[in-house]
Amino acid sequence: MIEDRLVTHKQLLTVFYRGSKGITTKSSICCFFCNLPIPAGCWVMHYSGYGSHVDVTRDKDGGPLHRGCWKRIARSKFLLQVYVHTTRPTPEMLEAEMERLGRVDDFLSEWELKRHESGCLLALGRKGGVPLPEDGECRPLKKILGNNESLASLVYKNAGFVRESGNVVRHTCDVTICVKVDHLVQGTRSENATEGFTRGRHGRYRGLSKCEKVRQTLADRLKRLELYGNPEWFEGWDNDHSTEQE
Repeated sequence: MIEDRLVTHKQLLTVFYRGSKGITTKSSICCFFCNLPIPAGCWVMHYSGYGSHVDVTRDKDGGPLHRGCWKRIARSKFLLQVYVHTTRPTPEMLEAEMERLGRVDDFLSEWELKRHESGCLLALGRKGGVPLPEDGECRPLKKILGNNESLASLVYKNAGFVRESGNVVRHTCDVTICVKVDHLVQGTRSENATEGFTRGRHGRYRGLSKCEKVRQTLADRLKRLELYGNPEWFEGWDNDHSTEQE
């Protein structure tokens, strides 16, 4: 059951509605709410138990519903909390949870951190846990209220910054496993994509896995630090210098 804190009836109902679909039963089946039979050929509501009626990725509380039972659940916040498990936390819920987690230093204490020579603070995985997979996203995540959130965005928020609605947290260093507050800024997804082309991320690192891109970006930062005394990207770097791919 989803915790009652700050979750509105409307939010739960939205997930319940999106996870429901009208179907015609092909055979006799029981309503998963009242457990009474539904004859074949009846028009019923089928709830997937998830945020989408097509999602079948895991076991969940879902199944066919009499239309009356579906309406009964929809009208009750308590019943919705029983059956809806996947609503994303609101900004208020996330902020409350972040306050519970503490400030940045305490928040990062459970992670294996490495200070890179180029100035980045790298999150390599949880202490005593499995390192970030070489073939994975190379993007450390933390589960907050049942949802995976980017560690970088949580660090940004926990440092006291307010992210505007619709914006994402971007890395000025282009290193996706970096959690150094000074390297985190907010912007739109469009700005992030445009910057990717401007900085050559979509061409220079083409063909590399996401973790290989991280290693190559760190190598480029070290090279700029050695040549210019500054690891940050500058216009013209990608045209004037090429780094051989491993």
